[in-house]
Amino acid sequence: MSDISSAGNTISEAIRLAPYESYKKYLIGVQTLHNPNVLRGVHTSPGEEVDPAAVALNGASAIWSGLKETMFNVMRCRAESKHTSLLSNALRYDVYAEDLKDFVDEYYEHEQGWVKNLNPDLLIVRPAPFLDPNLYRQICEVRAERLTAERLMGGLVIHNMLRQDFEYKNKEPVIGLLVPKMHQT
Repeated sequence: MSDISSAGNTISEAIRLAPYESYKKYLIGVQTLHNPNVLRGVHTSPGEEVDPAAVALNGASAIWSGLKETMFNVMRCRAESKHTSLLSNALRYDVYAEDLKDFVDEYYEHEQGWVKNLNPDLLIVRPAPFLDPNLYRQICEVRAERLTAERLMGGLVIHNMLRQDFEYKNKEPVIGLLVPKMHQT
């Protein structure tokens, strides 16, 4: 009997921690695009030259998937949302807005040391673009072609070394063409 309850606790603990891991992935993507030299070891093997196109793609992919996974994982903690997709929840932003805000507040409170070590500006800017209802819907609807990199980065900008690797549309870097569209979850 204790094995079963132990397994249940392990699963519920994994569900509780999942948003933390996905949000960490998002912040690593933000930092990769903001200052790729700080995370050089993440995207470049020792002794290799930095390939800006690869860094841009990896950072953009981490941002996009980290945001989607964070939203899904925060919503999954709610009993009524376990079997619904992000897309179906896009119209119910008001139901999840408080949960997302609480998660972000909790994240920056509990992970302050790690975030400061990654980039002290993240504590000030506190990127959390899914708190914007319009952006939330666009992410849920997989409308990446309309989302600029800076908007997804929540206030930080793309490093000049990477700018040329983003397609410019209306003089704004667009992240969508670098990130493969994900199937709705």
